Amino acid sequence: MSASSVTKLCQHGITELTEKQDSQKDGTERRKRKILVVDVPGFGDTSLSGEQILDEVTECVAVAAPGPHAFLLVVPLGRYTDSENQALCQLAKIFGENAVRHHTVVLFTRGDDLEGLEIETYLRDSRNPLLNSLIETCGGRYHVFNNKETGNTLQVEELLMKVDNMVKHTAEGFYTSAMFKEAEAIIREEQERMREQGEADGQSASEEKFSGESTSSLLTNRRRNQSRGTHTGGSREQSLTCRNEAALSPAVLKRIKIVVAHYGCYGLV
Repeated sequence: MSASSVTKLCQHGITELTEKQDSQKDGTERRKRKILVVDVPGFGDTSLSGEQILDEVTECVAVAAPGPHAFLLVVPLGRYTDSENQALCQLAKIFGENAVRHHTVVLFTRGDDLEGLEIETYLRDSRNPLLNSLIETCGGRYHVFNNKETGNTLQVEELLMKVDNMVKHTAEGFYTSAMFKEAEAIIREEQERMREQGEADGQSASEEKFSGESTSSLLTNRRRNQSRGTHTGGSREQSLTCRNEAALSPAVLKRIKIVVAHYGCYGLV
């Protein structure tokens, strides 16, 4: 999230990153890691009404429930203004002070503007008390991205290492709150409803299909289906797809919006 995001809508997607791991054999073992990134519209964007921001934050909460591992406050190097401070205040207002102090990393972009200068030197020489206060409020956590090195996965891996170290100190391994927990309960309730509806639809289809068959044929088919069930099952991708369908259904978003409005101090709308 940032003070002036280029996006007007909540956007999200899953990317897959291959990471190196220590190996007893040759030290080059790798693992794949899926990362869900949710882009929250800029809190400082005056073109968005309070109602629009509430709608977009609601969708972001639905997608990220039961809670994200980290909040990234994006700040372009050289353009720190009071808008960034307002964005941080809005983050604390919606998600809570703990989200800022224990789960937020300041992500500086345009690191290429440093031209080889260390970020620590830049921060010391900038003598910007507001910027230093921002970093301090976020627990001293920050990272820099070089915009010109889009293919450089090392800077992404280093960011994830900082996030991993941060969440080690949390009980759940990620950030959560009463708002996220209520949103998660609503989503799970919808998932259960969808599952039961799917089973009911499947049962109805089976009854129609086998209505003209003999009892022995019906029993044979049931045994075959039970046998298949022991070897199959929804993949993780299918599970994520079903969850997203539940989380982003209009009925669920409507209920989560009320929760976000309550905890985010928007007032019911």
